[in-house]
Amino acid sequence: MLISTATSLHLSQMDARMASSMTKDTDINAADTALLYARADLARIVNYAGMEALKQMGETPVIALDPNSQYNPGGETPDVAEFNFNWAKGMMTHTMNQYIESNYMYDRYQYRGYAVNVEPITSWNTTDIIPIYMALDRDLDPPLLAPNEAYQTYWKATVPLTISIVDLASGDTIDEQDIIVGNLILARYPLLESLTNEYETRLNGADAVMTETTAFAMGYTWTRGYLQYYKPKGPKNIVDNEHLSLIVNGALLLDQGFVFNSADSASIIEYGMQTKRTLEGKKELDMAEFLSSAELVNGSYQVDPNADAAMSTGDFFNATEVMDAALHLDYNATPITDFLNNDSLPDGSAVRG
Repeated sequence: MLISTATSLHLSQMDARMASSMTKDTDINAADTALLYARADLARIVNYAGMEALKQMGETPVIALDPNSQYNPGGETPDVAEFNFNWAKGMMTHTMNQYIESNYMYDRYQYRGYAVNVEPITSWNTTDIIPIYMALDRDLDPPLLAPNEAYQTYWKATVPLTISIVDLASGDTIDEQDIIVGNLILARYPLLESLTNEYETRLNGADAVMTETTAFAMGYTWTRGYLQYYKPKGPKNIVDNEHLSLIVNGALLLDQGFVFNSADSASIIEYGMQTKRTLEGKKELDMAEFLSSAELVNGSYQVDPNADAAMSTGDFFNATEVMDAALHLDYNATPITDFLNNDSLPDGSAVRG
């Protein structure tokens, strides 16, 4: 009897010691888990803060920077793009600090007897933004002056933070460390900005849109010129202002497709209506009537300025043959953009003066 009682008491003491040991291990795991959850939550907020900053930049971009702003990069000719970059860091820092002050100070964030506290970010300049570049897979492949292939598509942001873990039972800080949290900003505003800037460049000067417009106008004038000479009832004027406006608008839509891999649907409809009004001599054209009569190819309305120019002559098939011959003739000559931008000219390029 005595032996049985002693054995039972010994086993109970062993269970108590084991339970105490397991409790200590569980406490250590709880502290580690609290830190793990906090880091994941803060990384999520980096993404939200970055998306909010990009949203604000898209709605109210800075075009003329304030020379006295803290985000001014300095220098004789400050870069507006760099200013916006710094401004994004400042907005992210402000959003992050609001979240930290509301959730990670004064032991507000708690997990199984432990609190995780984070010190506010002291400077926006400590935030680091790394651009992520990706290649754009386009369906349209222009034969000349093709757009870029790789663009700045996403941002990855990292923020250094000072974090501490508090044992709520004793009030003691059991760990304090400097960490870096980061995340991919899930907004493709950088890609939209890059494409828009490239499209703007291609619109100005002797660039892609001028080359495309020149190619269309060249075929147009050659066709109408030949038909005016060979056909008694050919076009009265070689160049018609209304037709030229179609050529320019067609080139704009075409290059929009080259750069963005798509074109504004409302602009395509308006271009189609403008073409129909011009070629058929209709002053008024109902959109419903136009859409009901429009022919779609694979669900898309086709924009072909060359076909429109040939149609404007009143003799589509002969005009198309003449246009094809004219294009082959002139494509073997020096492109006009090469001539305009030729630095070997005695006085340089006229368009650069």
